[in-house]
Amino acid sequence: MKTTQISRYRTQDAFTLIELLTVIAIIGILASILIPVVSSVRDSAARANCASNLRQIGTALHLYADDHEGRLPGPYFAPVTHSTLDTADTRVFTNDMASYLQPGIRLTDEPQLIELVVSPAFTRRFSSEEDIRNGMSYRLNTVDEVFGNNSSSNEPNPKRLNEIDHPTLIWALMDVDATIYPGRSYPLARDPLHGDIRNVLYVDAHVGTVSSDIRPVRGEFLQ
Repeated sequence: MKTTQISRYRTQDAFTLIELLTVIAIIGILASILIPVVSSVRDSAARANCASNLRQIGTALHLYADDHEGRLPGPYFAPVTHSTLDTADTRVFTNDMASYLQPGIRLTDEPQLIELVVSPAFTRRFSSEEDIRNGMSYRLNTVDEVFGNNSSSNEPNPKRLNEIDHPTLIWALMDVDATIYPGRSYPLARDPLHGDIRNVLYVDAHVGTVSSDIRPVRGEFLQ
């Protein structure tokens, strides 16, 4: 009699195959709903953090200009490398701006990562320390020579802030990838970091967004 009761209780407590399949199906449906939502939230967070980086870079540029009679750093080529380069190298954005971007840093002959110029969206694509250290998330506005002309002796000096007309419309930095800046030796995202938009830092230090299809042209305002 006792054996029969125990057997009946065990049978009632067990899941049937149909119940198990139903639970698995529900979990699958929930996962299909939640995974895209989580991914979208992560993308939004990376985009917001990237914009925050650019705002801080904009503040650093204005602090640099304040210390240099209103003149921006430069002249430079377009890449903003993630790390400082050898101290013997000149005209390197991360070298010149290191103390403004990462207070307390001391330049050495060894490359040092400047975290503020690394977009969070970049680190989602590249996981190795070497790629992150040698990579590139942002580029400078060289089409309007905001930071001077590094390839010409005619006008090598970067501009003063008060020399730049329409500072709310002239861009200074933007996030970058191989679709807009191909053929580079730096680790570079193959597609736009933030999908169909780009974060852009303007000369007045505010940050906005533009279409990722944008191709900067000299004298063209980005809105």
